[in-house]
Amino acid sequence: MNKTFSVISILAILLASCPFNSFAQNSYSFKVNINWQDSITVEDANLVPTGITEGTFSFSDLLANAYNYNVHSMQESANFDEVSFTLQLPTGFESLGCNVLFVDNSPSPLAIFKRGNRLSMSFIQGYSAFHGSYKLICF
Repeated sequence: MNKTFSVISILAILLASCPFNSFAQNSYSFKVNINWQDSITVEDANLVPTGITEGTFSFSDLLANAYNYNVHSMQESANFDEVSFTLQLPTGFESLGCNVLFVDNSPSPLAIFKRGNRLSMSFIQGYSAFHGSYKLICF
């Protein structure tokens, strides 16, 4: 009995420290800053890296990615003054719900839409209402 309990205790400790358990948290957060320098900075704000692509991306690069479904991208509407930014979430986020929190009175997006591993924020009034800081929480 004591040997069985000891083995189970050791296994429990080993399993708790394994990498596949490193995502055992309630929520994940990412920072998105839409800068005045025509760039967007994406930062993983988690203690354990999630695999999201971090960095600062120019608007021109993001616009070029508009129809590429495995990177961050931007799109402009042809019919009216709307701009949207799409964040490519890490693999495994398909079933998670995500909310966007606004930082420092940043403009509120017209719409926030998530499909699979992609979350889009659309803004009316084009680039004039597009700059701000956002915190994305997925759970």
